[in-house]
Amino acid sequence: MISGRMIQIMKYLEGKEESSYRELSQELDISERKIRYDIDNINAHLKWKNLDVISKKSKGKLLVPPALTYLDLNEEEDYFFTPSERINILTFFIFFNIKNLNLEKLSEIFMVSRTTLKNDLSIIECDLKDKKFVLEYKRGFSIIGNEKNLLNERVNLFRDYIDYMDSEEENVDNYHQFILKEIKTSLKDINVHKIKRWTKDLLNQMGWVLNDDSYHWYLANILVFTWYIKNNLDSPLHDANYMMSTFDRKIIAELEEIIDYKLNRKEIDILISFIFYTSKYASLNEELDLLTTEKTVDMLIDTMAVRLNVPFNQDSILYKGLLNHVAPLLQRIRSNVQIYDNSFNILPREYGYLKEELEMSIKEIELLREIDNENEITLLTIYFLASMQRNSTVQYKNVLLVCGLGYGAIAMIKDKLNSTYQINYVDTIPRYIVKEFNNWDNVDLIITTAKLKMNTEKPIVQINPVMDEADFLKLENAGLQKKNILTNYLTINRRLDFLDGNTKKKVMDVIKEELGYLEVRIPERKLNLSDLIGIDAIKIIDTSIDWKEAVNISGKILSDTGSIDKEYTESIIAIQEKLGFYSVKDQEFALLHGNNSNLVKISSVSLLICKKTISFGEKGVKIIFMLASKDKKEQIPAVIGLTKMTYHTDFITQLEKAESPLEADQIIREYEKRIQ
Repeated sequence: MISGRMIQIMKYLEGKEESSYRELSQELDISERKIRYDIDNINAHLKWKNLDVISKKSKGKLLVPPALTYLDLNEEEDYFFTPSERINILTFFIFFNIKNLNLEKLSEIFMVSRTTLKNDLSIIECDLKDKKFVLEYKRGFSIIGNEKNLLNERVNLFRDYIDYMDSEEENVDNYHQFILKEIKTSLKDINVHKIKRWTKDLLNQMGWVLNDDSYHWYLANILVFTWYIKNNLDSPLHDANYMMSTFDRKIIAELEEIIDYKLNRKEIDILISFIFYTSKYASLNEELDLLTTEKTVDMLIDTMAVRLNVPFNQDSILYKGLLNHVAPLLQRIRSNVQIYDNSFNILPREYGYLKEELEMSIKEIELLREIDNENEITLLTIYFLASMQRNSTVQYKNVLLVCGLGYGAIAMIKDKLNSTYQINYVDTIPRYIVKEFNNWDNVDLIITTAKLKMNTEKPIVQINPVMDEADFLKLENAGLQKKNILTNYLTINRRLDFLDGNTKKKVMDVIKEELGYLEVRIPERKLNLSDLIGIDAIKIIDTSIDWKEAVNISGKILSDTGSIDKEYTESIIAIQEKLGFYSVKDQEFALLHGNNSNLVKISSVSLLICKKTISFGEKGVKIIFMLASKDKKEQIPAVIGLTKMTYHTDFITQLEKAESPLEADQIIREYEKRIQ
């Protein structure tokens, strides 16, 4: 009979040449006595199947046969679930298939007595009580508790199994096969792989790249949302109010076909709303309250700058990164949503003071005072740590960086690696996108912050986000070469402030050249809309045209100046056709942007002023901005400025009256001064 513990041991040994009882005990948190017992049982099964066994040597050393795989045991008919596996399965039944919680039938499946199952339920009930749930039995089991808390618990349970839904062909052990079967049953045989694929396609089409925690949370919400629908249950979210974007009906229709259900308007709003709680690596999200976000970020940066006597307010990389992070953070605080439930600690002790200062700072900011999740505080701290460690970058070894902890952690890791090694980044992606990555020919090394199991000849190095000496040793053993570190580049830059702008730039260029740095990065100032729109990027027309012609004209303005490739304009049209006119604010303006920064040569914005209204579906506008950005975050300040001018002034009305590009340019600059 095969146990889950035996499968666990086999999985650990797979691909290794040798191990030991002690190593297995330490890594798997199982006593050496049990390890020895399981190794004997594993060998008995391997011998029975005429396969090579695990050789036992002196001092507890184990030699692993080259072809060893846990699948050799997984094919056995009898599988003995461990106590923890039984508890996980019973918990899933309680929250999703409680009608199937039949102890007599389950005792046959688990091959244990009813008394054993009752003991398992007692353990579960203690955990439920801590979470303020009650498991009640009246002619059948039922779970009682606050509906929104039940919803959150169901989401957390689904999150644990997201990685096992990767593909229909993926081989998983008996325990996870059982769980996946129950997931399918709870969803009334809906194909969860198609839902997962639909979710990835939606994120890709919208240009949204989530960190791993946000992706798991987002997909789990969609699956739980589907569970409520397919089981004819009212979702606790139905009473909430949402201000949502407009999405193309085709996207919704694709999901409706998968789940065999017609969604109403409220259900569509709930479905799309989940994304606004997540942390995206890059987005231009006009639905979020950008003005409140900017005010909150400014207050946080200023407070930390005063407390630590560090010029954080001069670091626009920090500013843009926090804008991107704080917007969904505020949404999570308002709705009491916690994406980062599993505790993680990636800050070494020497940076504990920075976290303490951050905690004190958020207490001074009204909208952030309610943060009580340690992980949210840690992630905010990372942004400031990254700012303090900001350094230079060079190009040498081609690296794929796999990190799902968010923009702040990525910035910190990159800056540390850049300041230490000769590196060129092929791409930076979260773990869940690795299987879709296809540019392997250009990759020399994979650096990851999470365990990564994949079939590749490329060397893989797992590091801690805040690297220590052990991480540096692993990177150097993988072939990374150290470089001479330009330690005080930003300090030098600030100390040259007595020079005028052009002279200072020339001096810094000499420093870069003499020290062999071709791409030293200096945080630039925040860009206003007028910095991105030149007079030659403004066009006024007085003829009736459709929306596609308007988009083509806007794109031609930028392509004629060498700012974008023509394909960028085509991609925007494709986005509008696929997703609908979500970036058009009726009777105000359209803010168009593509998702492929590789088609952008120079970050810029075009402005098309139409004297006659252009129809985007049922919406109509006379003002069209087209954004082209090599770095999706660098235009956020300009978008915030545009939002301020739109909400607080008659900016759009005045732009519509402009009779020449020069006059339009003057209006933009005048209104920028008004909101400063």
